[in-house]
Amino acid sequence: MKWGMPLLAVTLLLSATASAAEGEQARPVAFWTHAKAELDAAGHVTITSLDERLPEELRGSIARQASQWHFEPARRDGIAVAGTTYLTMKACLAPAADGNVRLALSYRSNGPRLDVQSAPAYPTEAFRAGISASLVARYRVRADGRAELQDIQHRRRLPATYRRLFDASAKQWLAQIRYLPEQVEGQPVSTQMETPLEFTIGPAAGSMAQADRLFQKEQEQRQAREAQSPECLAAGQALPEVPVALDSPIRVSAGS
Repeated sequence: MKWGMPLLAVTLLLSATASAAEGEQARPVAFWTHAKAELDAAGHVTITSLDERLPEELRGSIARQASQWHFEPARRDGIAVAGTTYLTMKACLAPAADGNVRLALSYRSNGPRLDVQSAPAYPTEAFRAGISASLVARYRVRADGRAELQDIQHRRRLPATYRRLFDASAKQWLAQIRYLPEQVEGQPVSTQMETPLEFTIGPAAGSMAQADRLFQKEQEQRQAREAQSPECLAAGQALPEVPVALDSPIRVSAGS
């Protein structure tokens, strides 16, 4: 996962909000974040780890909101037990009229956490030919954190030669990545996963100036979309620190 830009944006928002009296306008900033969560047999959550690169006060606010969510706990032999999982969350920081910054947080998924990650290599022959691909890799994260491939599906048709090249790249990628597995009663378990993989060749910019303009336009479009996200709309409401209700039947895999 790429952290650089979201963390930089968070820092810029906090700085801009602090200097709002000087006429500097701050915009909402949406970003993804992760947390390690310990669940007891009743499904109550304790956040034990967050990204250390986030400001301490922000980590505390995220932990307080996420700790109010409720999950269906793991079960072993039909009995609810304690477990460990990793949350993926979407957050938004929005400046308020009183000069403060409000946070809204929403649950997006949970499961094992990538510990060693890399990007799949674009097959050289396909890149030179201008061939793109859209794949979905289905695999099982084993208790040792390794990914065991089960299936690769292509979402668009490709000649068999290029299909084999992209399949080989996905397999190599899966062999390299490592996960922190989920746990049930302190023991690591396996979890079924799937990941979309996009191999896309962007339009030739023609010059650095054109590339900069294209990047700036994409950033402006992204910021406009983020400002209308549920998280940012919630963060702009009058009451700060409103916990997001979560009563989804999330069950930790027991490693069957």
